[in-house]
Amino acid sequence: MYPRARVLLALLSLASFSLSNASQLPLNPAEPAMSASEAPLSAGEPTLYDLIMIERRTTIFGDYLRKLTDVAGRLNDRSTGSTVLVPTNKAVLALARKPHQGPPPSTDSVPDGEIGISEEQLDKADEENVRNWVSSHIIPQHPISLSSEETFPTLHDGTNVHFTSQKNAAGDWEHYLLYPDVKIVNQVEAANGVIYVIEGTVEYY
Repeated sequence: MYPRARVLLALLSLASFSLSNASQLPLNPAEPAMSASEAPLSAGEPTLYDLIMIERRTTIFGDYLRKLTDVAGRLNDRSTGSTVLVPTNKAVLALARKPHQGPPPSTDSVPDGEIGISEEQLDKADEENVRNWVSSHIIPQHPISLSSEETFPTLHDGTNVHFTSQKNAAGDWEHYLLYPDVKIVNQVEAANGVIYVIEGTVEYY
């Protein structure tokens, strides 16, 4: 083979090797791919608010929650953890006094529907009652341990809740009741906390 042909063949081999190696390199070496451990936590997962809004068994609680923009905002905030005790529709309908009606009136208070109370005052009282009721079902902590026998304060000042073990029950959350005897029927994990669907309500008065 002529010397010039040998040189040309060597150059072609070197070029082929360089192209082969280049095809194995990242397109943009200055920006390496993000590893799984570096990816944002809970990105794309539904929030507590999202899950409450789509749960068919708890639409009444969701309707009340929707009226409280600040509380709803908390449950939609991915950076703020909460544990929410969400009553089923059946549990809310079974209440003698609905959440917007508030606690039973005392004997010396103004009777329901008393003339002299303006519509604006009634609306304001209804909103306050709803706020108290919804807030009493939200524990501003996540995670919590149901087995700790700890008493947990809720968003409603003065209302605390705790859990008790249920005999002959299997599983994790299925083994506990909201004290004294409210059954937990489901647990749903969210990006910013956990929901316990309950067959009862929290008394805040």
